[in-house]
Amino acid sequence: MSKRRAITAMAVVLLVAGLGWAAFAVLARGASITDSPLVGKPAPVVVLTSLEGTDPVRVIAPGRVMVINFWAPWCVPCLGEHQMLNRVMSRWSADDVGFVGITYQSDVADANDFLNKVGRGVPSLHDIEGRASIEFGVAGVPETFFVDRDGIVRARVAGPLTERLLTDIVDRLLAGTSLAGLNR
Repeated sequence: MSKRRAITAMAVVLLVAGLGWAAFAVLARGASITDSPLVGKPAPVVVLTSLEGTDPVRVIAPGRVMVINFWAPWCVPCLGEHQMLNRVMSRWSADDVGFVGITYQSDVADANDFLNKVGRGVPSLHDIEGRASIEFGVAGVPETFFVDRDGIVRARVAGPLTERLLTDIVDRLLAGTSLAGLNR
């Protein structure tokens, strides 16, 4: 084998190993409530447009518990998570709980293709310049923030959200009880 082929083969092996590690790191990351400098503070005031390009929408809706999910069409765990959110969001009255998805580092066409596959139950907004991601301190996707009726961030979940954890957090926020003891 020539030196050039050996170097090429080694580069391919390293690339495949790197991609495998990245996939493992993302897919193996379970949902957990994680620390965030925002917890206990007012949610950032963010105004974004929908993927359909309608008038600007304010992300936080005072008087309602808000579930703010950052996702991307290239994020493998986001697929199942988004399907779950679409399925379970009707458990709560829209007057009590609001859901919003925010695209993360995504092209509008790719985001729309993703939503055409998984459903459009959760209103999705486009973070064109990445400002919402920066304001919320998003480190990667999926990432979900829970905001109480007073507009205070109460939890951040890094990794794909489970139906059980979603239900536990939302029900506790609606009841005005502590999130202490939940999966941390």
